[in-house]
Amino acid sequence: MRYFGKWCKEAFGDACGLSFHSLRHTHATVLLENTADVKYVSTRLGHAPIKITLDIYAHVTQKMKNSNIQIIENSFYNSLARKIKLPRAKITIR
Repeated sequence: MRYFGKWCKEAFGDACGLSFHSLRHTHATVLLENTADVKYVSTRLGHAPIKITLDIYAHVTQKMKNSNIQIIENSFYNSLARKIKLPRAKITIR
């Protein structure tokens, strides 16, 4: 861990910008965006309260946005749109 930043600079140059902490953030974000249990991620990072994991490491990614849009679309379509025979529409959020 102590030499990670130095190794990144040697391997990728000064503009690399990687640190062990950025790797930790990426690891947590990838787990969370792939629906890993928050308690598991929190324990894996060594946090006692889940709040620390959610406040510091939970970033909203495009994959998360798309997944949640799909949930909303399916919920709306399955409950209301089908009853009034609306055609299925694609929602786009940036």
